[in-house]
Amino acid sequence: MPRRKNTQNSHHGCLQCKRRGVKCDERRPQCAKCKDRLEACQYASSGSWLWTAPAAAQHRPTQYSQVEFCSPLSPSDYNITDAPRMIHTSPVSTGDTEDLCSRLLVHWKTTTAPSISRNNSDLQIWQTVVPSEAKSNLCLQHGIFAVSAIHLALINPQDTGRVKWIKVAEQHQSTAISLFTHTMEDRNNSPDLSNFLLSSLLVGFAFAFPLAVSGPSQEISDPLGEIIQIIFLVKSTMKFSAPLLTDTMTDEMTLLTYVEESNPSLSDSSRSAISKLYELNNTRISKVDQNTFRLTVHLLENLFANLDSGAEPVSKAFMWISELDSQFSDLLDAREPFALVIFAHYCVVLHRLRWLWWISSWGQRVLSVIGRELDSEWKPLIAWSLQATGLEGLAT
Repeated sequence: MPRRKNTQNSHHGCLQCKRRGVKCDERRPQCAKCKDRLEACQYASSGSWLWTAPAAAQHRPTQYSQVEFCSPLSPSDYNITDAPRMIHTSPVSTGDTEDLCSRLLVHWKTTTAPSISRNNSDLQIWQTVVPSEAKSNLCLQHGIFAVSAIHLALINPQDTGRVKWIKVAEQHQSTAISLFTHTMEDRNNSPDLSNFLLSSLLVGFAFAFPLAVSGPSQEISDPLGEIIQIIFLVKSTMKFSAPLLTDTMTDEMTLLTYVEESNPSLSDSSRSAISKLYELNNTRISKVDQNTFRLTVHLLENLFANLDSGAEPVSKAFMWISELDSQFSDLLDAREPFALVIFAHYCVVLHRLRWLWWISSWGQRVLSVIGRELDSEWKPLIAWSLQATGLEGLAT
């Protein structure tokens, strides 16, 4: 079965460069070409979030002309070298900055924290422990402000202040990653709980940001490309967090990662869909990729069995991503047809999580792209997914 060539093109250029069909240097908040044209520069994604290890971080520092630190402490208090300096491109009073940060913190405690909590134990941590940790950790503080701001942008899509909240969110996210990268260079002096919390927030932000930029009725420029990047982020985050979860597990981390055991059992509908995937793998896939796909379908089978039995869905859904074989991730990135078919089934899971503001319409958006990507030979194989997500009209 022929594969599509993976060109490794970036999906994160600004919208203006994409419309012109020119290469974007992805500099933020304004790329070089938009700066030369004196044009507003807008991105549909929140940029590169990936890292592997402190000594070999893949993160490319985002270059902001304006970074506002909403803490009375300066970066030097944290012994962070080459941290972003506070440079205001327009007059901003200390009072205005403090008011903005106070609003973000209040929104976090009253609205955002409850919305991302799975249960009462989670709520106590996100609502009280996290803000307390952030008082002494500037990285985490900016992470809280970033997620709080993007939440405000999403719950007020028609508000004239939506663009403002998006910009505020992106600035805080950029600063959090930049400071986090520097902090992780000295892992021994870096608090494990704060690192774990921040990495979790960055994953949520990665899902939420494209939704906020696109708006409720607009298309994300490349939903499939975006979520593939998020998959790499989740896997990198889990690789980073694994030592924390085994070597230095705190009570708070135990509560946040606890998943109650269930008695997994597939529904008839899910069993039929999974059986067809196994059959396809055995009859239509080349031997070189069969084992990778078999393992991926097996993980998907376990996921649906747990969800069909009433297991806590958010944790199970993200465990599937973190457990994916890297070869499958590469095949998906290359838009290999059967990889797309399998992931179309995972979109059903995302659709079940649409009540989460940071997941929302991801399932339908990505599945719509997969439906357009697949040719007439492969498209009928996602009929179950299309029906389960209310997209039956795309089946033909």
